[in-house]
Amino acid sequence: MWHITITTSDPFTEIRSMFMANQDKIDRLAAQLTKAKAEIVAEIARLKDQIDNGTGELDFTALDGLVADLDGLNPDVPSGEPGEEEPGTGEPA
Repeated sequence: MWHITITTSDPFTEIRSMFMANQDKIDRLAAQLTKAKAEIVAEIARLKDQIDNGTGELDFTALDGLVADLDGLNPDVPSGEPGEEEPGTGEPA
């Protein structure tokens, strides 16, 4: 006689579990990038303050361009002010 065990697992539970694991990874990366951004911005400000205090002249053109490129990867969230468009709709929010 054969004994067959059928296990039923909720496929949605597995999908939710995978989704949450991925969301946790995304959240950790966002936190790391937020911390890195704050440190980089603070260091740039410190260097610019040194220039303002007359300790030298530095060219920030390349660095400012890279910072702008990084900032452009994550568009700012609309603040709901009139005239702003809802992202991806082409229509005002």
